[in-house]
Formats: sequence, structure tokens, C-alpha cells
Amino acid sequence: MTEKEKLIKDLLELVKQPLAVGENPISVTDLQIEELNGAADVDAVLKLAQGYGWNDYVKAYVLSQPSTSGLDIDTVLQQALSNTTPNTYIGTNPNDIIIYDGEAVTIGSVGDNFYRDGEQNSFEGLGPDAIRELQADLINANLLGTKVNRPFRPGVWDKTSKQAMADLMSAANQNGKGKNENGWERTLQIYLDNPVQYPTQTQSYLPPDYKTLANAITGLFQRDLNRDPTVSELKLLSNQFNNDSEKAYKQSLKLEGTEQIATPTSLEEYGNHTQSDIQEEGLTQIDPGARLQSSFANMIQPEQERIGTFGDIQTTNNIILDAVRGPNRSSNVG
Repeated sequence: MTEKEKLIKDLLELVKQPLAVGENPISVTDLQIEELNGAADVDAVLKLAQGYGWNDYVKAYVLSQPSTSGLDIDTVLQQALSNTTPNTYIGTNPNDIIIYDGEAVTIGSVGDNFYRDGEQNSFEGLGPDAIRELQADLINANLLGTKVNRPFRPGVWDKTSKQAMADLMSAANQNGKGKNENGWERTLQIYLDNPVQYPTQTQSYLPPDYKTLANAITGLFQRDLNRDPTVSELKLLSNQFNNDSEKAYKQSLKLEGTEQIATPTSLEEYGNHTQSDIQEEGLTQIDPGARLQSSFANMIQPEQERIGTFGDIQTTNNIILDAVRGPNRSSNVG
């Protein structure tokens, strides 16, 4: 096994293990493996790994290797990742052309105004509250969180938070907005003011099958009263179930279109939906099967009292749900 092959093998083993409690392991793609195997040498592999955001794992790998150089880890990495020198800017190269103050210039000619590799890590010194505020903005800008496959630890400037900030700094650099122009802050505000609308797949409403519903209702009457429902009883319960099913479906669409605005105090629940803007009956209040069960129980109560028999309410509810939904019915029905 060559040195490069051993490095790739060790790195792929490392990334399977989270470096901190609460973090998810990295999912390595087939394309990344192909690129690593196609790298020219060890230095090229390390540069690719850094580009994938595996900096912490690269450090762990270097630390695990025997060294007689006497150099510290940062110096070793500085030498190994030779193209990540202080002259490398996030998302750009020193000779890349940008428009700055209305003129086309190379980013490297503007000096220290633009963001260099490593500056995305500078927020580690902030307190937990300040980090949470920044993380909330990054979530709302669709740069952080499970929605964009970047889970994070609230109040900790972790790897994915650094990646999100690097995206902001990269965009600022490429748009000619550096530190003097509050580049990353302005870019973040643009993202917040113009959120990306992610496409959603809405399932069409499927009304309950009338024959199946009628058979289920008939079965309830036969079981509890030993008779078939009258035409009016069957119509009343069927219409109620149909109306409740459609109402539940419509409110489910409202719920899907309502997303939580992340705040510093709600980061632990940043991926959840909220029902705060649904003014009419909430989705959890509209359970067609439960309502049908309740109406059925009220309808037959006088007759049950006359004949002295009572059905099991829970069993009744289960019969309705199982019979009407069936194994292939959409969950939107209930």
C-alpha cells in the first residue's frame, strides 16, 4: 500500500467517527472517493480533504502520525496544505479579478481587506449567547441546519458553523465586498431579505372511498346494535367524515408551508414547523376517525341504553381507521 493509499484509507476511517458528542458522521460520496483516489500525491489528497471541510479530521490524522520534526500541528498543516497560505482568500485566488470600488482589480492587490482562509474560525472566541444569535441568522439564511444538511451544536462555533460562515465570506469576496464594507454582514442580510424558496411536493387530496367508508360504518352498527344503519344515519356519518378529511388535508398544506423562524433561544428546535399562524382549528384537532367515532357513539347512545349494550370506544376508533384508511390509503385521509 502506497503512502497516498494509506492516507486515503485512514482519512475515510476517521470521518466515519464524529469528533464530538452530538455531531453526525460525515457522509462520504462516491465522487469524493474517486477524486481522492485520483489525486496525484499525498499533498493533493490533503488539499482535497480540506476542500471537503474535513480540516478537523486532517488535524486528527496528522496528530496520529509519528513526527520527529518538532513542529507543532499548525505548522505541519501549513506545510502539508501548501496552497492554504495567508495569501489564499476564501472562495477565490489572489489573482482572481473582482470589481472593487467600480474598478476591475485582482483581489490580492487590495491587501488585507478581503477574507482569507481561517478567518471563518475567528468566531470561536465569542460567548455562547453571541454564537447562538449568529447561528440563528445562519439558519434563517438557509446556510446552517438539517434543512441544508448542516447539523450543528447550539452555542458552539463548530465545524458546520464555520462552513456556513466561509460561504458568506466567499460570496462577499467574489462580490468585491470586504471587511471595510462589512462584507459578510451585508451578504448575510441579503440572504435574510431574499430567502431561497425550496420546492415542495404537494400530494393531491384523495377523498375517502365511499364504498369502503359505508361498509365500515355498517360494520359498526351491526357489531354494536345488530342492525344496518338507516339511510339518514349512513349519510350523516359519511358526510361528516368526508368534510373532516378534506379540512384536515387543507390544514396540512398550511402546516407544510409554515416554517419556524429560528431565534437564539429556539435553536434546539430549529428544524420543526410551527402552527402559530393557523387561526382556525389546528391539524391536531382535526382527526376524522376520532370525530366519526364520537358522532357514532352519541348517535347510538340512546338505543344502546335501551338494549343495555355498550361498545368499546377504543375498538370502535381502531375499526374505523383500519377499515377506511386500509393498507394503501394516503395518510392525508386521516
